Amino acid sequence: MRILICLLVLLNSASTSLAGSREIANSGLSASIKETQEWLVQCTSSKAKCWLEKRVTYSSPAGEQMGGVALAYDNVAKKPMFINIWAAKGLSLQSGLIIRFLDSVDVEGKWKIKPASEKVIRIPVMDCDEEACVSRVHPEIKTLDGSPLNLFNELTKRRFLWVSFSVGKQDFSYMVSISGINQALEEIKR
Repeated sequence: MRILICLLVLLNSASTSLAGSREIANSGLSASIKETQEWLVQCTSSKAKCWLEKRVTYSSPAGEQMGGVALAYDNVAKKPMFINIWAAKGLSLQSGLIIRFLDSVDVEGKWKIKPASEKVIRIPVMDCDEEACVSRVHPEIKTLDGSPLNLFNELTKRRFLWVSFSVGKQDFSYMVSISGINQALEEIKR
């Protein structure tokens, strides 16, 4: 979280505000999730480096928790610097985060959420403090079989990101809508 705060202090000049929140259903949790509807966008005054962030707050038996995804983007080089995914405080560093990208599909006139692929990705947790645990993924990171992870490509093509993790012996998960990231990226390129 200290890394996140330092980057936000660095990028505190131009920013686009969040547009409220909405309740979304998530079968992986026994509680409600509140999600920001739009990406929070913050850039340096020159727009050379930008931070795009989407958060969810969810209730659990342990109390209210925060999760989300953020993208640090180099607007000069036109490429991502890293992606942060964060979860509840108290996360076991050994278990890491398990993520999966999801899409929505029309099935007989009803929208359903389905996995974008069978691939489930485990990523290590880099830092924990009293507020949250953060996993940072750089573009050059590869999977165990040596293939590129390509989280940025998935982030810009998919509709939802599902994150699962363990705190002690209890499993948690949350889902965040990642739609709208392409529009947020276009906004910072202007």
